[in-house]
Amino acid sequence: MSKESIVHVDTGMSLPSREGDSKLASVLLSTLKKRKTLPGAAKGPFWPANFFALDQCSFFLNASDSEQDEIVSCCSASVLEETYYIEKAGMAFAAKMVLLSKTVEERMLYSLFASDEATHFELIRRFVNEADVDCETNPFLALLSGFIAVGEPMALQFVVQIVLEGWGVAYYRDLAKGCTDEPLRTVFDAIVRDEASHHGSGIVLFREGERSELVSKQIIEVMIKFLEMVQLGPQAVCAAIDRVLGPLSTEQRVEIFEELNARNHSARRLDLLRNLMLKSGAADIVEVLEQKGCFTAYTPQECVQ
Repeated sequence: MSKESIVHVDTGMSLPSREGDSKLASVLLSTLKKRKTLPGAAKGPFWPANFFALDQCSFFLNASDSEQDEIVSCCSASVLEETYYIEKAGMAFAAKMVLLSKTVEERMLYSLFASDEATHFELIRRFVNEADVDCETNPFLALLSGFIAVGEPMALQFVVQIVLEGWGVAYYRDLAKGCTDEPLRTVFDAIVRDEASHHGSGIVLFREGERSELVSKQIIEVMIKFLEMVQLGPQAVCAAIDRVLGPLSTEQRVEIFEELNARNHSARRLDLLRNLMLKSGAADIVEVLEQKGCFTAYTPQECVQ
């Protein structure tokens, strides 16, 4: 590891929150209000069943009304909880990049990004029951947290800004479009605008940099793991059905992935990720990943193994 990247960062996924009536919380709230209009709290679910393709799933359609409501609520909560932790990790990423910046302009840029991520986090957590959220069992969050802690700066620019925030622009736009709650829809619209700026600057910085063998190795290693998670299809939706109607057999889970059209679901996302990487000028990295079959969506049978 190069000397310039020896910065130990705890991504703080499990950092506790102070009580809401603490003096620091009051100062923080006042500062955040200067940046954005903070929405009031609301209870979900925030997306309808068809947003998760549940209207195509016989297990869902044959469930009782209360079971259907619970499944949709689980899917909705899963989306928000993952977003909550992504924004929490984003603060750690920006903090690390501030310290590792090589120019004043880079340090200014990442300082502004840190402010954006803190604001996003506050906007999202107003819709989340923090007592219920748990990142320990989510492999994507574990991967992201670990990589932010040890990744080289240029590798972090590629994975976080080019790939994840590039994906985030499209994903959050879809979340906003499908959201049934106007305040939350406004939150995602605001985040999309900031994510587009973060993504664009990542492309500029990555293209200008000199990529070392270590950076390429780190990128490939983490992208193999991340792309496999995408290849596995809508696991959170299947898990929600299993939680409410399960335990499901392997055959039943295969049927669910077939009805959710999991292979096409994954293929579209894998194609988007591939194009984001090519856009950055990393054709050599894409070639390695293609040779390893990382852009091939899994079959329903492979999704349950």
